Amino acid sequence: MLYRMGYYSGQAGIMRRFLGEEGSWKGHLSKTKEYILDAVARTGTQKVRILGSGWLLDIPLTELVNNGVHVTLVDIAHPRQVMHRYRENALITFQTTDITGGAIELAYDFAKRKKSNLGAFELIGSLSGLSNPFHFANDELVISANILSQTSVLITDYLLMRGAIKPADVEPISRIVQANHMNLLLQARGVLVADYEEEFFDESGVEVGTRPTVYIPIEKGEQVTRWTWTFDTKETYSDGFRTNLNVVALMLF
Repeated sequence: MLYRMGYYSGQAGIMRRFLGEEGSWKGHLSKTKEYILDAVARTGTQKVRILGSGWLLDIPLTELVNNGVHVTLVDIAHPRQVMHRYRENALITFQTTDITGGAIELAYDFAKRKKSNLGAFELIGSLSGLSNPFHFANDELVISANILSQTSVLITDYLLMRGAIKPADVEPISRIVQANHMNLLLQARGVLVADYEEEFFDESGVEVGTRPTVYIPIEKGEQVTRWTWTFDTKETYSDGFRTNLNVVALMLF
């Protein structure tokens, strides 16, 4: 299922883009790590759960572990290199879980049975009924770093590719999946770092358009910080245009 839906190719694509950007991601990744460390320091927690941990590019794992913090890395498919590197560290636990609470499997099954002319009402109803797949400890800090928009995009891209939904269905499906993720954070001591908007620039540096990546209101929190992520300077994400992402970070406690 994950191979067919593009999760492994998407994971590899993130690393290729990171390596190809020749350091332009450095500022964004540093700001994300600093924000996470500040949140940990403010709470004094010794337990951190990272949702959608992936390659750990934006996670200050070394600093956390050196400070005696136990880190649970959660992903539906951990990169083998990451698991190999940290599998013997007593302060690091791997949890293989769909952080969407089942949206991936629902979408996969829906794509096998439905076509766009039948609409996506059944899928939308099923997504609305999903619940939090986690049991969070009271002293645990739960971190969502640069994955809110990604919780839905691979799902909707796959459904579009299979002809299971129409382009007009992307926003309502994304809204539900993203809202479920936000509600999960609100049930915990949550920290959110998320891109919420794409900005496109032509070769002369003139902004030619924007597009949302998040379709729900970002909850009001504490220590709200914003910055711009220089995401794509090679014009490979949106052909012919450079892309920046606007990012917000906040603490939901």
